Amino acid sequence: MRKMFTAALALSAALVMATPCYAGWNQTATNKWYFTDDRTGEVVKSQWAQDTTDKWFLIGSDGYVVVNRWIYDGNDTWYYAGSDGYLLQGKYKVPENKNYYSTPEGRYITDTIAGGSYKFDADGQYYE
Repeated sequence: MRKMFTAALALSAALVMATPCYAGWNQTATNKWYFTDDRTGEVVKSQWAQDTTDKWFLIGSDGYVVVNRWIYDGNDTWYYAGSDGYLLQGKYKVPENKNYYSTPEGRYITDTIAGGSYKFDADGQYYE
């Protein structure tokens, strides 16, 4: 009985070691990105994250990086996630073909005149 238990334990350990670890960034066949926590093995969901170059992105409630859409944070602040998932910064055009400008943190600017040359309307669109 002891030999059988030892053999079963060794087999279990070998299977665990042979199972590929997918902690970190993973990409699906449809080119969606998600992140698996290396401590828990769980897919990270509903979190803001910052990469090593200080760029911000949002991981949605489905666990995938949010791309090509407006994000509202619930505190009167809007952001736009580009095709790579990063929040757009500086001057940019979104798919609606409108011009916007965001702070270095990715918050877009509304209802102001900046530097005397740009006017931002209530929707954040800017005009030179």
